[in-house]
Amino acid sequence: MGRQTVRLLSMAEASAKRRGHGEDAIYFAAAKNRYVGAVSLGYTPEGKRIRPKVYGRTKQDVRDKLKALHQELEAGISPARRQAGFSQGSQPLPGVASSRVQKPGTRR
Repeated sequence: MGRQTVRLLSMAEASAKRRGHGEDAIYFAAAKNRYVGAVSLGYTPEGKRIRPKVYGRTKQDVRDKLKALHQELEAGISPARRQAGFSQGSQPLPGVASSRVQKPGTRR
């Protein structure tokens, strides 16, 4: 019978794959069938968390997008401006009626 050697990992080697507290997060969102990368940037004055997210088909795609996001943040591009969606940045076209009619009792 051959001998097998067992090598014990040091604490630094064992936890090399884990990200530290406050660093970016990468996880798999099964509902979207995509990997998600998120960066925590603190909180708004109202107490809402500022956490821009990027999506990709592979972890490497997400890592690349997170790197690009960090470069944008260092260049001074704010996450709110970067992620302006339909409700934040779009205005209805002049002369075009909205297809959404809100009833008087509807809360927003």
